[in-house]
Amino acid sequence: MRAPDRTIDFRLPMAGAVVVVLAIVGSMVFTGGDARLQLAALVYLGILVVSAYRPMVAVVAVLVALLLAVTSFAKSMGAVDPRFLLLPFVAVLALRPRRPPAASAAHQSGERILRYALPAVALFALASTLWSGDPRRTLSASAALLVMAVFCHGAVRAVGVRPLLRVVAVLTWVVVAASGLYYLAAPSSAMIGDRLYGIFDHPNSLAAFVVVATPVALSQLTVLRWPAAVALGALCVFSASRAGTAAFAMELMVFAMAGRARNARILGTLVTAGLGAWYLREAMRSWSAPALPLLRTNNSRQETWESGLQHFREHPLLGVGAGALPPGTIGGLWPYLLGTTGLVGTALAAGFVLVLVSTVVRAGALYRALVVGALVDNVFEPWLFTGGLVFCVLFWLLVLHPQTRSARAGLVPQTATDPPPGTAPTGTAPTGTAPTGTAPTGTAPTGGATRPGVARRPPVTSRR
Repeated sequence: MRAPDRTIDFRLPMAGAVVVVLAIVGSMVFTGGDARLQLAALVYLGILVVSAYRPMVAVVAVLVALLLAVTSFAKSMGAVDPRFLLLPFVAVLALRPRRPPAASAAHQSGERILRYALPAVALFALASTLWSGDPRRTLSASAALLVMAVFCHGAVRAVGVRPLLRVVAVLTWVVVAASGLYYLAAPSSAMIGDRLYGIFDHPNSLAAFVVVATPVALSQLTVLRWPAAVALGALCVFSASRAGTAAFAMELMVFAMAGRARNARILGTLVTAGLGAWYLREAMRSWSAPALPLLRTNNSRQETWESGLQHFREHPLLGVGAGALPPGTIGGLWPYLLGTTGLVGTALAAGFVLVLVSTVVRAGALYRALVVGALVDNVFEPWLFTGGLVFCVLFWLLVLHPQTRSARAGLVPQTATDPPPGTAPTGTAPTGTAPTGTAPTGTAPTGGATRPGVARRPPVTSRR
């Protein structure tokens, strides 16, 4: 008997949103006005209708809209924020019918707790509007988190791991190629002040995207993994993001240690951790005539951290309100949480982070690298609980898929409930055969303790 599906359901609140959006876009198509605007609205409406039948179209549309919002081309769109275009696609995903829960990792306690990470933080952020120093910013931040929570839960329910990983890998290489071509076409715009921006609005945004996308991109390759790693690492190094480069190095360590003997993994982890500690210490100090902008002289975090701690000392319990401070005011997750949400909000977020760390212990290399890289980068870049950022959405979208913990290229179920290729559905056996180690219904395996008439269920986790 299947356990009841307790996946958070956002379908009812989204039904009205879809009706309103269809009415607005439909009025733009069928009334007079700018012909180009009408054509754009018609195309947009067509993609929205297709996404109702193909949920992956909605996922791609949301990721592209979020990516556009952090590119250097977003300013050329004027007053139109690309993130407003994603709301109907989020609603379509939320209205998708439920799928039965996966019988494998879906019942792990850590996975169940992580389901509530984004909704819980978003609701606390919404509550902080009552005492926020800037209620408008706080309301905007909490709304973005709620939308992100709806999207991640809807997408996990609607799409499988394998197609999602393929989409993320393709998106990664499109970003890499576009950044390279943009640098060749307009080097003065793609590289400002000895830091590589690529197609992004800030070099740290480029590095954060690479940190989240690298585990997926490398896990999908069977050849040329090291050249691919070099290309991705070059983006981090030339973006001069110290946190991003350190996180990328930790991800490569995770992949290099995968499959090694236990002692080798422990030794490799200690050596890498020692080098990482040395690097972070030296990067925070003043360097004279650095060979790379990565080792630049300015200590850009000390002042912002002191600012965050000052806000915390003035409002120790609840902070000044989630998102009340402008983006970039405090460069670091924990000083940012202390300053904006106080001890209560920081403890809430820290609890979910600890659960996140606990899920890494027995996970595959992809999941370990993803979590380790994100947590290292967030020492200096507080995007882990920031709604509306493509790397934040990508991270939680991947983390909330239970089978991402053991996902390997070619060995991932098509959907969250499908067994691996060649394996029968839960509780059944392929025609004419019985699952390995079980007997046909009505008999018990030799020497087994299975009751007559009950066949043991084969696992639905990824094959090793």
